[in-house]
Amino acid sequence: MSSPPTPEQVAQASITLADRFLHWGLFGAFFTQLYNYTSSSRSKYDNFIVKSFVYVTILIQLSAIFFITHTIWGTLVLNFGVVAVVTHVPWSVPLALLTTGISTSLAQMFFSWRIYTLSGGATKGGAVLIGFLGIAIMISTMQFSACLAFNVKFYLISRNFELVPSLNKISEVWLASAVIGDWINGVTFVVMMRRERKNSAFPLTKALLDRIIINFVESGLITATLALADLIVFLVLPTTTVRVTLEFTLGPLYANVMMANLNSREKIGQAARALEMNTFTSSSHGSQSRPAVQIIQNPNTFSTSVGHTTDLGRVRLDTSVIHHSDDGVLYNSDTNLDAKLASLA
Repeated sequence: MSSPPTPEQVAQASITLADRFLHWGLFGAFFTQLYNYTSSSRSKYDNFIVKSFVYVTILIQLSAIFFITHTIWGTLVLNFGVVAVVTHVPWSVPLALLTTGISTSLAQMFFSWRIYTLSGGATKGGAVLIGFLGIAIMISTMQFSACLAFNVKFYLISRNFELVPSLNKISEVWLASAVIGDWINGVTFVVMMRRERKNSAFPLTKALLDRIIINFVESGLITATLALADLIVFLVLPTTTVRVTLEFTLGPLYANVMMANLNSREKIGQAARALEMNTFTSSSHGSQSRPAVQIIQNPNTFSTSVGHTTDLGRVRLDTSVIHHSDDGVLYNSDTNLDAKLASLA
């Protein structure tokens, strides 16, 4: 007859179950975000790179929910009451952790690419900005490599949870890399946007940049704060399983934040149109000369005085512009970013 589980083992099983329920909830939220994305009129304008990020994220999240469900089934259904399963976890646990590392790197690289695109690329973004983004991508890659190394080592110790403290050095690199990558991306984005806001001569552009900054900070702080909390818990309580809940939660949370960032473009686009109308209404009572604008039947488009019709959520009011390859930003001929619009929010 097997001995009853210890309080520590019961606590570990309880934390595991609570974490899986949280993961399922985030998975449901992710599919809500995915539905909103596919229903959005902007999604059909997204280029191959954006859609690739979305499709790979879907694949990773489907894999994650399968591994998470298998973990619960193996530990709390098939082996209910078996004490050994608490320490020798199912084969799906390391793979579920691996999806967290992939989701983290995927989201961080997505935001690095967005910042790079908004900056105008290597020729317009500046060496310092591009350098920081390069560092962010390298750190994100290191995060994934450390996550992969952790899970390989975890298999080598027969998935014995009691031996996980022997992998603490790898865990430090894994968790610290996730935190640093988030904060580098966040600080780089805010500094770049504030610089362009300062250089812009358009009040409407300044207002839109403020909205984009707020949206990025609000979404980015969620993952950055949780990743930092995970690192702190690990450093303070390295032998407990509390941090496991945070580690499993990070993956779907990064996926949700990435999709929420894409979906926010619709609201910012609506705000852009409202600001456009207010600006044009106000200008009709003033003496300052402005380019003529004609609102046409499609509420998502407008026409300038030079006869160019385009998506209102994708351009700024300027008759001397060139298209950027991401189909989301138009640059002035003096290479300043006077237009940060909703499609790249």
